[in-house]
Amino acid sequence: MAQYDALLEWESTWWFPEVHTTPTIRPNIAVSWEMVDLKTWDFKINPDARFHDRPPMNGRAVTAEDVKYSFDLLRVVPQYTATASVDSVEVIDQETARFHLKQDLAGFPTLYTNGSTPPIVAKEAQESPGGLGENPGGTGAFILKEFAAGEGMLFVANPNYHLKLKGEQLPFLDAVRYIFTRDPATQVALYRAEQIDLMRISAYDILDQVLKTVPDSTLYRVPSFGWGDHGVFLNLAKAPFNDVRVRRAMSMAINRDVIANVINAGDATPYGPMPWAVGGYTDITDYTVENLGQWYEYNPEGAKALLAEAGYPEGFKVEIEWGELSGFTFGDTAVLLQKMWEDIGLDATVKQSEYATWWSKSKCGEPMNDTLIGLSPYGSGPTAYDWLYLPYHSDSSVNCPHIEDEKIDVLLDEWIGSDVGRQVEIQKELWDYLTDQVYRLTTIVPPHYRLTQSYLYAGDNPYCWFTGYCSYEVKTAWLTDGAPSRSFDKFAE
Repeated sequence: MAQYDALLEWESTWWFPEVHTTPTIRPNIAVSWEMVDLKTWDFKINPDARFHDRPPMNGRAVTAEDVKYSFDLLRVVPQYTATASVDSVEVIDQETARFHLKQDLAGFPTLYTNGSTPPIVAKEAQESPGGLGENPGGTGAFILKEFAAGEGMLFVANPNYHLKLKGEQLPFLDAVRYIFTRDPATQVALYRAEQIDLMRISAYDILDQVLKTVPDSTLYRVPSFGWGDHGVFLNLAKAPFNDVRVRRAMSMAINRDVIANVINAGDATPYGPMPWAVGGYTDITDYTVENLGQWYEYNPEGAKALLAEAGYPEGFKVEIEWGELSGFTFGDTAVLLQKMWEDIGLDATVKQSEYATWWSKSKCGEPMNDTLIGLSPYGSGPTAYDWLYLPYHSDSSVNCPHIEDEKIDVLLDEWIGSDVGRQVEIQKELWDYLTDQVYRLTTIVPPHYRLTQSYLYAGDNPYCWFTGYCSYEVKTAWLTDGAPSRSFDKFAE
């Protein structure tokens, strides 16, 4: 969010071209960091970092106590996968927070960046009546001025923000208006009317429509590293999903080309148990179903044979549960899977759950029934630790649905203590093993689309795949003279 910052963030500006090929960290609330040992890291607090000048923080400086408090408060929230590597945070002094890790991690700062990292919040804001919901102060580049329920939010520039870009005070914009839209048609209409300057869209057909009517838009398209895939969780604790033959059969029944065509006009990549690069595939032309192996190739007859071998010649009942997530068409994926699984003899039904229930199940907060469509466990950054170790080690809190496999644990435990060369070998071994075991069914991962009006300049990079990972693109954006005149006294002009 525009009003909160974390210790570190990904650099997300066009003015540093190297960030598009190399993950680049920008100091934020932490001005520097150093390794005490492989399990202990010290972060120095930026002396200029201050909370917003509004009650109850009143512009006070950020301290190491705030870092510890924020971690202890938010570490249990499922989305913060980066916290799974941290055992505790210790206050050394007011300017130094020490992170004690659960295991040796030489690249901890690369993991502990925005996206799946708790933002820094003030204790007095959380513990005031209404909590952070009523006292939404942070340290970010923008301050919340107005919240319009069901409509959007208005933020104004933080005059005391602690970061600069090339010597220039951030943010460059005076205000930002976030507009809540309930459907893509409304969003597109607002964009065409220049009521929206920047938007992300999830479907290629909508993208095509916009580019035909607003042809001078700037399109930023980046193939996803792994964020935003259409995956299927299986209840591995119950039959028949605990049988590898059943999992393989269900995967072979999926025509991934059809899903890509229906969901995103074919503009998508087949996806496996982790990002392709983590598995050793660094050429995008190798991102194919063939390289995923036989259990990912569409073969309904082979799937039926496997079901019969597993003792289910007449199939079985299976519920496909999904929830509505803005920007994703999981409901369409559910209907496609229902038809494909019926073609191999399964009695499949589709169930839409209320968002909070579905999201909780996808994070192991509540038990699931049979299958659940959602996002595969995703990482905070482009490291094998948070894309491979955390989603698959049996001791990990973000291993969901829970996979307990001794071979995986042994290889991951070796991976932690190995040199880079051996780590790459282990990653490939695990790629081969996981694609064989099919603990989670994966289908496709679409690219990222972001459209901006011709009068807006906004940076980004491939590691900032969606809002929330690099929402700080807003604080480095600026408008040219061609931008429409607007008032920011209230949310609604």
